[in-house]
Amino acid sequence: MRAVLLLFLFCSIWSSVSFAKESYARIITSAGTIKIRFLTSTAPKTVDNFIKLSKGEQRFVDKEGKKAMRPFYNGLVIHRAHPELGIFSGCQWGTGRGWPGYYLFDEIHDGVTFDAPGKVAMAKLSASDNRFGSQFFITTTAAPRLNKKYTIFAEVESGMDVVKKIASTPTDAMMMPKSPITINSIEVFEQ
Repeated sequence: MRAVLLLFLFCSIWSSVSFAKESYARIITSAGTIKIRFLTSTAPKTVDNFIKLSKGEQRFVDKEGKKAMRPFYNGLVIHRAHPELGIFSGCQWGTGRGWPGYYLFDEIHDGVTFDAPGKVAMAKLSASDNRFGSQFFITTTAAPRLNKKYTIFAEVESGMDVVKKIASTPTDAMMMPKSPITINSIEVFEQ
């Protein structure tokens, strides 16, 4: 009888344990797909903002100065690419100077660093600023010089070959790809 009671108690506890799912996104570009895993525990506000912009659930100010609410990243270009720096996107104007009409503040976490390629972080209008909006970059190499300067909110799970292919594309003097590479869509999911 005691064994049955213990088994019942164990099963009751086990069935109440929930296994947390992780959040991911597929960044579908004209050059291929990049899958990223969000770092929700260390950059929750940043992740929430990126997901809402991706899904069209975050109000922003469009290029014409009007309030809009649609999937923000769809159709935006990769506005900078460099084999040793990475790829940059998230600017409505395609210049690296655009923003969504609001800012968030850094969520820099000591335990999350640019110790390997494939870190996804928010870009800023200037390196000395602690605010960001919609622009992000994906590194192609370890970049310890960026530690404690940018909010890392995701890591590449697959598609690093796509990141490197985009980063190696011929560019102009401003590091903009000569042949436009676009973000077709971003699909957010859990698993």
